[in-house]
Amino acid sequence: MFAHLTPVQIAAAFSLFLAGGLNAYLGWRTLRKPRRPEGRTLGYIFITLTWWALFYGLHIIMPTRDSQYAFNILKYLGAVFVPALWLVFCAQYTQQWEKISPRTRRLLLLPPFLALAVVLTDPLLHGWWGGHPQPYLESTSYLGYTFEVLKGGHTLLYYLHVFVSYVYVLGGIVLLSRFQRMASPIYRSQIREMSLAILLPTLANLVTQVKSPFPWGLDTFLFTVTAGFMGWAIFRHRLLELIPIARRTVLEQIPEGVITLDEKDTILDINQSACDLLQVSSQDLIGRALTSTLPVTPLLSNAIWDMLKHPAGEQFSQEIHLSTQRTYLLHATPLHYSGHVVGRIMLLQDISEQINARKQIEILYEQAEQERQRLHVTLQNASDGILLLDDDGVVISGNPAAKSLLPYDSIIQFPEPLKKGWDKVHAAGQAAHLELVIEQQTFHIGISPVPKFGTVVTLHDITPLTEVLRLNNELISILSHDLRAPLSSISGYAQLAQMDNLSRQEYMQIFQRIDSSARRLANFASDILTISRLESGIETDTQDTPVLMNKIAQYIAQDMEGAARAKGLIFRIDAQPHPPFYGETHLIEQMWRNLIDNAIKYTEAGFISISITTEDNEIVAQITDTGRGIAPEDLPHIFEKFYRPQQNSPHGVGLGLSLVKNIVEKHHGSITVTSTPGQGTTFTMRFPL
Repeated sequence: MFAHLTPVQIAAAFSLFLAGGLNAYLGWRTLRKPRRPEGRTLGYIFITLTWWALFYGLHIIMPTRDSQYAFNILKYLGAVFVPALWLVFCAQYTQQWEKISPRTRRLLLLPPFLALAVVLTDPLLHGWWGGHPQPYLESTSYLGYTFEVLKGGHTLLYYLHVFVSYVYVLGGIVLLSRFQRMASPIYRSQIREMSLAILLPTLANLVTQVKSPFPWGLDTFLFTVTAGFMGWAIFRHRLLELIPIARRTVLEQIPEGVITLDEKDTILDINQSACDLLQVSSQDLIGRALTSTLPVTPLLSNAIWDMLKHPAGEQFSQEIHLSTQRTYLLHATPLHYSGHVVGRIMLLQDISEQINARKQIEILYEQAEQERQRLHVTLQNASDGILLLDDDGVVISGNPAAKSLLPYDSIIQFPEPLKKGWDKVHAAGQAAHLELVIEQQTFHIGISPVPKFGTVVTLHDITPLTEVLRLNNELISILSHDLRAPLSSISGYAQLAQMDNLSRQEYMQIFQRIDSSARRLANFASDILTISRLESGIETDTQDTPVLMNKIAQYIAQDMEGAARAKGLIFRIDAQPHPPFYGETHLIEQMWRNLIDNAIKYTEAGFISISITTEDNEIVAQITDTGRGIAPEDLPHIFEKFYRPQQNSPHGVGLGLSLVKNIVEKHHGSITVTSTPGQGTTFTMRFPL
């Protein structure tokens, strides 16, 4: 059957079979674990090239006109799709595919299917090679060998297909060229190799269309080179693992300013937040040196200069106080590739809320420390309880407060710690101080020698002070935890987001968790600032506006319904219409958010009921849960600042209900609570109309 073959035909067919095998291997490698959409598309390109090469090789070695004609038709099952798949691949690689509408995508993929339909129907309709008897066999001499080659003219539809294919190929190259201008060096070599891989066969096809001395189409043979270049780009540069597919969707959504620099501090990428801070557009920055685009703000400009002077291989952080209200953190992290520093990422993060929260904590701590110092000085000179003893330890006199605590006549009858303290003072002649618990009260005991007279013992009730110190230490511990936990979460996930081998879904989960931690921190700071303002009586410029309690309650309940459903709780809302009253809407929202959050937190099963009614020219708002309830001994204290029930209390600062009470009283209302342990709790608020 193949006795007619010449060495030229054998060599040509063998090279095509070799190209088909190489493309099949690359397609298998690419489709085995496609991490990106463009990975699958590239795999399909290799598969279509495999089909094209194999059937064109079979076409060359066939002995008859009909067999060559049949295999020539079959090759188009792969050949017609290569240009369109190339354009899709380039659009996906440069992050432009998602910007194309579904309708436009379908239109882009329509021409190859139409061309395939024309090819497959050519034996009947002659729409590809022209009228009968085309195509035909023609004897051809090449390199001294004579053999028969399928010849024939083509119709206008064929040349239209060629033109569309050229447009697709050039369109993909244009996309890559535009992307190359803003890409770092590790991407530019990949782009050049891919462009060359598709450009060589395209030029060969153009030569074939004009006039080629080669008996067959050069483009199919040059796809052997294409496969080599593609394989080089994939397996040497790890092409599909390093493409920053998530850049658009991630960088443009985060509020922090992000700037990517290469090793020469040239700006390769920048998001809109950074552009707003620098007061320039991204088109004016991409490809320019950072030093030539420094912002006009001196403080920010100086901080960037400090960062540029810092070694590129080390991390850099600096706070920038742009005004009395805004503070930013400039953080730079090096980018490593193949063991070398290829650039760094700048992060400009607004940390004003964290700074304000930190200042509030410092103020609270300073207030507590000042109170402790005042109490200490007072205790040194207090006369709450005074006893006068002679040198033998006999009580000479004492005031009523002291006598009620220590109704004794001699030091011998005193509690043992007080006796030891008196003995020490009497022996050394120096004052001593100790604390003593008497009838569940803690007292500061001052024992001072009085020359030629005896000893003075002063007792000061410091029970409130010890409680303050305990609350102070506990508050600092709680505040430290509630601030450190979300900040640590944000920092950890921000570092994780710098990895370039995560999926888009993983990036979205990371930034959802960062957003959740930031919201938690913002709500915490908001509660502290609000309760501080309400307790201090500071008035704001906010004008009272008409407030519809039923609408606000429904809005907050809907916003927090997801958290309730996550625990299997049922929301019941009966919010009847009512006339508006005047107040601050955001405070009423904060009130409901704290009440509903508490109800969800303390309820493990059952329901949460909210009702809004009017009664005697008042709005009556109630929230009821079926949670664990509040112990009777805790009920009188639940509205106290920093108070937390001792039993079964989740970790918290104890500000929520105190804030609620302040908000209600700010609007001239009242709040009451009823609770049965193990059955639930009901809060009732009344607001005058």
